[in-house]
Amino acid sequence: MKRVLVFCVFIFTISFSILTVSATNAEDYRTLIRLSSEELMSRGSECEKREDMDSALLYYSIVCNRSYNVSEDENIKRCCKAYINKSIIYFSYFFDYSKAYEYILSAAEIQEQYNKNYSFVYNTEAMFYHVIAVTCRDWNMEKKALQYCQKAYETAVKEGDRKNMDVCIINMLSMFCNLDDMSLLDKVWNTYRDDSIDTYSYRYNVMFYNFINYRKSNDFDKSVNEAKKMLKLASDSSDVSRILMSYNSIVESYEKKGDYANAMKYLLKEEELVKKKGMRDHVIEILDFKNRIYRNMGNTKMADSCLHAYLIHKDSLLNLNQMNNISRTHFNVKNRKMENEMTEMSIKNQIYNKVIIVACFVLTILIFMVVMLYVKIKQLKKSNITIYENNVKLFKNEDKERQQLKTEVLKLEKESEESQEAAPVLEEDLKYKTNSISEDEKKKLLDKILTIMENVDEICSESFSGARLAELTGSRYNYVSLVINEYYGCNFNNFLNRFRIKEACRRLSDDDNYGNYTIDTISNSLGFKSRTTLTTSFKKIVGLTPSQYRNIARARNNPSE
Repeated sequence: MKRVLVFCVFIFTISFSILTVSATNAEDYRTLIRLSSEELMSRGSECEKREDMDSALLYYSIVCNRSYNVSEDENIKRCCKAYINKSIIYFSYFFDYSKAYEYILSAAEIQEQYNKNYSFVYNTEAMFYHVIAVTCRDWNMEKKALQYCQKAYETAVKEGDRKNMDVCIINMLSMFCNLDDMSLLDKVWNTYRDDSIDTYSYRYNVMFYNFINYRKSNDFDKSVNEAKKMLKLASDSSDVSRILMSYNSIVESYEKKGDYANAMKYLLKEEELVKKKGMRDHVIEILDFKNRIYRNMGNTKMADSCLHAYLIHKDSLLNLNQMNNISRTHFNVKNRKMENEMTEMSIKNQIYNKVIIVACFVLTILIFMVVMLYVKIKQLKKSNITIYENNVKLFKNEDKERQQLKTEVLKLEKESEESQEAAPVLEEDLKYKTNSISEDEKKKLLDKILTIMENVDEICSESFSGARLAELTGSRYNYVSLVINEYYGCNFNNFLNRFRIKEACRRLSDDDNYGNYTIDTISNSLGFKSRTTLTTSFKKIVGLTPSQYRNIARARNNPSE
């Protein structure tokens, strides 16, 4: 039993070591990788607010690299959102349009792979093409942007996502305005307009829609007034992007009206805000505006100065982009290293999970085997105790039968003496006058045989034989063999082994006198040629090995131990 317990402890120790080593390897990876995607997205958003774009990109990159393991709707959406956020950072802060476009395509690919439609993905694609179209004055690109924007709007309507509907509408209004094609505007606007809504975005979009209609009808006074309402609303909400849009609307309206002084006045206010916010790309747009307005005013000198500043800022921005590309390269190296770590961790996590499953499976089997072994041992122990007790009862019954036999033999001898009072005791050759003997004579002979077997030490000699037993009983061997076979159903050798084994049981149970004797010593003292011979005969007659019998006897004789 102690061996079983030691084995169990060993198995548990090995299993625990496997699990601990695997867990330790997993703990070596960076803490960020173990954060949930939701937490990473939240941290990325906080970093964007602090304009810590490198950290934001790092958080979003970790989420993006989990795109291989997305299945639930929220995880798919979060992964697409991470790609879109990265594209916006590269587009708006680092002016790396190729990288931004790469991440937009990654989000679109995941969306298509899982047969999903997210308005924010379509809307980002639309804005990318829109900016390219405005920069390059490529209105075919603007038409493509409008298609994506309409798709984004339709998706937002299906999702009931009012926030994205607001974003899509204002983008479409700008695109319709650039294309000077308002044919589809009313149809889209009718699905959007809802007089029961009174949010900031909705009110601003309504004003912008009115502004476009006024400008389309060349009613520049009303368009200026509407643009000023837009400016006030955006300023009250501190919405920089819409403030700039409002300034542009006012400047364009004054320019169309021919009021260049007021156009320049608001353009300078816009320039002040752009410089304050450090928005270098907007500075270029403002200088281009100033160049055009000064020329319309006939101030060629100022126009040329603005044109010169425009070219300088353009070159400066290009150099800034080059510097940013250098820093981006450095960041990308770090980011790629992180991505490799995440991929490696993913593979190790898969291996770790498989090891855990296999270890648990093997451990379960081992525990089951140990439990079954324990139950088997308990059952075997109980069975051995039963066998031992049965043998003890058998020995007691044999002693009882021996006493009964003695009593019968004494009774027979007494009756025989009474029936032959004057007759002398017959000699052996007269006692068995024929080849057969009577039942009474068999009992008397059996009594002699048992007396010799139980009291004569000579039976433990290797040379003890059936002839010697017949000689000790004063009878013939064939009669001795007949009695043994008739009463015990065996030959002389088996009969002899029976008594030797009985004596072996007595010695194995007598710890006081034979406790220091080895089984080999007991085997030799009983006339067996070897311990193996004793064990074979013992197991056949008793049902236990000598060692098992001795252990049970000791346990029964010393229950306190």
